[in-house]
Amino acid sequence: MSSRTMEFPSYSIRLGMLSVVVVADVRIIKKILAKDETLERPPLYLVTTVFEGKGLAQADLDLWKDQRKFVASFLRTVGATKFSPNRKAFETLIKTHVEEFVQVVKSQAFYKPVDPSELVSHFVSSIASNLLLGKPFSLNDKKVADLSRNLNFFNKSILFGTPLNLLPFLRFLPPYKKKLTLVKEAVQRVREIQRKLVHECEKSTCVDSPSNLVEAFQLQIAEGKPEHIYNVDQLHRLLFDLYVTFTETTTNSLLWILLYLAQYPEVQNKIRQELFHVLEDKTVEVDDLVNLQYIKATIAEVARIRSLTPLGIPHSTSEKICIEGFTIPKGVMIMPLLWAIHMDPQFYKEPEEFRPERFLDSHGHFFKPESFLPFQSGKRMCIGEEIAKTTATIFIAGVLQNFRVERVGSTPLDLTGYLHKLDPAGPHLTLTKLVQKYGPVYWVKLGSINTVVIADAKILKKLSAKDETLGRPPLYIFYTVFDGKEYVSCCVSNIAGMILMGKTFSLDDKTVTDLAENLDKVIEAIAFGGPLNFLPFLRFLPMFKRTLTSLKKFVHIIRDVQKKLIIECQESMSRVKTDIATNLI
Repeated sequence: MSSRTMEFPSYSIRLGMLSVVVVADVRIIKKILAKDETLERPPLYLVTTVFEGKGLAQADLDLWKDQRKFVASFLRTVGATKFSPNRKAFETLIKTHVEEFVQVVKSQAFYKPVDPSELVSHFVSSIASNLLLGKPFSLNDKKVADLSRNLNFFNKSILFGTPLNLLPFLRFLPPYKKKLTLVKEAVQRVREIQRKLVHECEKSTCVDSPSNLVEAFQLQIAEGKPEHIYNVDQLHRLLFDLYVTFTETTTNSLLWILLYLAQYPEVQNKIRQELFHVLEDKTVEVDDLVNLQYIKATIAEVARIRSLTPLGIPHSTSEKICIEGFTIPKGVMIMPLLWAIHMDPQFYKEPEEFRPERFLDSHGHFFKPESFLPFQSGKRMCIGEEIAKTTATIFIAGVLQNFRVERVGSTPLDLTGYLHKLDPAGPHLTLTKLVQKYGPVYWVKLGSINTVVIADAKILKKLSAKDETLGRPPLYIFYTVFDGKEYVSCCVSNIAGMILMGKTFSLDDKTVTDLAENLDKVIEAIAFGGPLNFLPFLRFLPMFKRTLTSLKKFVHIIRDVQKKLIIECQESMSRVKTDIATNLI
């Protein structure tokens, strides 16, 4: 499948061991994800190793079908779906937790600013615990901190783009072997905590009238549902899956919203005006949510401009499918590129601008464009969409009725998210964009090297004049190829080198051609192998190993040519000395 002949934004690539079709057209994404043949998950090594095809989000197809129905039924029972008869009970649960959050912040913010990160994480974790286990977490519960710490590590480690997912053989290399061990330990720790919590929950279980997931699952076991599905192992894996999904996405969503509110006080003021108009002096009630149009628009705009799953949740084809006249073979990973859709100027004018009004119609009512897919689409889309939206709406209303969200200091906030890489085609452009956000001097981590980027001429001159800055950084390629003694600029036998050696070259001289060709190859290899400078362990991968071998070969050829030129120069100097001596005699 090739993008060269396609009529929609799509292309095929090879990521490690996997064939991948990347789709950035909202209409095609919906068509593909609506098919039964794309319901499966791709065999990503780290994900498969941890989840083993169980739970829900990464469950094998047959198990997923059963557990999806079970979880959807449970969410309706507890009021966590849009048209549930018990919806008011669920919204009241969220409101109670928001009120507790507000009181805690008030007690801590009396004398100093408050970093909301840990409090938001606890707030979300407590809601999840209530739904799954029927028990909220207390603020000082050590299990919450332990859970959050291990889950944060797990979530960062298992990202789709993690090399281990795509290149399983990396698990034999020390850095990745260690990482895999740490991931397994984090998962084991989370499951141990969950087992204790489940055990506590079982002591007060009311199977006849389930109010949490554990009770609902045990009711299925009591009713004699298939044992290969409804067993203790699947219960723990389902709890892990749902807990991770809800806490990670909801916590990150709320923190992003708070960041944007702090950066854009005018948006915050508009929300506050809406709250006063709709609620006056009373706290938010369930029936008020439908009238909070601007809050909904703000939440949607944050979800658009900072997609929590920019690469989407990947699917896999279980059979060959045909879309728009093109064939996607069996066993291909489908990557819905949500970031490209949400940042497409065709759908969102000036997409880099934060503008909640783009989600309001001419009457000021919230609407959802067809191109807005924060929870993806299709049969396997996120089952917790309504939970996330309701939680965010009640949370923002409660916070802004009581506080003003401000940044500390005058420095603009970092709204970039993860800086995954510098653009290899122009790293200077990436770094220059960051200057506009963080000022003329800022710090970044490039691989294993701490780096200070300077874009101020006065500061640069001062630093360059100091003896303490005369050294070179330990860039792996240069120290490996050039032994830390010479740099490319010192290897290049350019015109100045020719003049210094006292020799000129004719246009068809093979020496010049040989030098030029190999110098081009050296420069190209260094550009391609750039990551090696910052991540030396990449030298074990075939791609970078070949690059390093070729680079050493080209440098060796250049040095051989230089040696020949130096010998010729020395011989010429000897002849000149002999001629001078003869003339003197």
